[in-house]
Amino acid sequence: MKTVSLPLVALCLLCGAHVASATNVEGMPDPFFGFGGYRLIDFPTQPNRTDFLYGVAVTADQRIVTAGTVNVGPGNNSIGVSRLLADGGFDSSFGVGAGYLVVPGSLKEPGAIVQAYALALQSDGKIVVAGSYGSSTTQANEFLVLRMRADGSGVDATFGTNGFVVVPFNLGGDKIDVATSIAIQSDGKIVVAGGARLGATDSDIAVVRLLTNGALDASFDVDGKKTIWFDLGGAGNDNFDVANALTIQPDGKILVAGSATTPTGRDCVVARLASNGSLDATFGNLSSGKSRVAFSSARDDEATAIAFSQSALDSNGTSRRIVIAGSADAWLGGTEFAVAVLTENGQLDSAFSGDGKLTIPFNLSSPTADSANALVIQTGWTSGPFKFPYRKIVLGGGAYSSAVLPHFEYALARLGFDGTLDSTFGTGGKSHFTYDVDADSQPNGVSINGMAVQGNQLVIGGNTNVRRFAAPADADFILGRVLLDD
Repeated sequence: MKTVSLPLVALCLLCGAHVASATNVEGMPDPFFGFGGYRLIDFPTQPNRTDFLYGVAVTADQRIVTAGTVNVGPGNNSIGVSRLLADGGFDSSFGVGAGYLVVPGSLKEPGAIVQAYALALQSDGKIVVAGSYGSSTTQANEFLVLRMRADGSGVDATFGTNGFVVVPFNLGGDKIDVATSIAIQSDGKIVVAGGARLGATDSDIAVVRLLTNGALDASFDVDGKKTIWFDLGGAGNDNFDVANALTIQPDGKILVAGSATTPTGRDCVVARLASNGSLDATFGNLSSGKSRVAFSSARDDEATAIAFSQSALDSNGTSRRIVIAGSADAWLGGTEFAVAVLTENGQLDSAFSGDGKLTIPFNLSSPTADSANALVIQTGWTSGPFKFPYRKIVLGGGAYSSAVLPHFEYALARLGFDGTLDSTFGTGGKSHFTYDVDADSQPNGVSINGMAVQGNQLVIGGNTNVRRFAAPADADFILGRVLLDD
């Protein structure tokens, strides 16, 4: 493995003094987005709130949809969804007229708490989020899938029960089942993945497929639910397996990625399911349908994003690749961006960085504390009279900086499918920056949790700390945009 080391408002439209390093360089902030290069989304729920963005998507007309968890009171979370115009202005035609919608769990059950961890858009514009549902009666967390109308005017009553679908796995343990990722098939069926607890220290990867009306799909593993276990910890040890990301291949096969406990740490894992929910026997470097990726021996690795890619004009599919991204322990302590490329059958691709794996440190602190949380595949055509298709891997997350007052920064990296960092992106293939959003000029904690391509630009979203004139800090949604291709 090679290691690279290189020298809305009620949506509160807060004014930023400037965007750090705003230029027209690929990978750097777009100063023409939002207000001064970024957009804060501050849901008017309560003072000193903590709102966390987890999903970003771009509509067919280039508007930007976000989803996440908003705090509406002590110990009480709801789902917050917003929509912005293509340039980052808030969309007054969405939600309650200020570009946002808050959906409390009490719409289904008094006292229930809901949280959103993933977002997908249907072809008709309806918004689907996945996360967890905390029942006030059973004291259990279960998979939640919620669908909202395309205009944000409320939940879609034609889906599940008043827009809600709650899926229990009932495997025992603490009954803590959480959906972390979502994708929509070409036929409109909805696939969600996450983890289902068996015990205090045991969990299985859990996958659910729903019909378009929210009913469990009986053609998927008989009852619409599938559990997958890697059991890398061995008998008598912890076996905490969880999925953090999923994607649907063009042929309908389902890829899920996450991590699994080993006796000495955690490794990245990938599983592939056939359309009927069975493990795909044509995939895997560990066993049928399962692959294991270890970036470091006896350390903690985590896959948080996955993508499927095929080069344009490749009719034979020889370029089909599966990309996972996340974090890996660094040899001298801390964590670094981690990315691996697998062939279509689940083997590490030796054409990528020599062994299929790469870690990327940002070196803003010692030890480093860097993690990739999102991944997109950038595709296009070269310029000039003879055009050739290209594809690049773009990673987004956070990098910890110990300079002055310690803080996290947005961090991005772009590289080719050979594992070489792209020198035309940022500085040597990497960029990192933050926004001056504090009224008292304190450093902000930022990290990219979601990304979406918007034309030749990349919308990045996460959360940031906001200290308004020395008041207790809020955590707000924040969106920015960077150039992918000038």
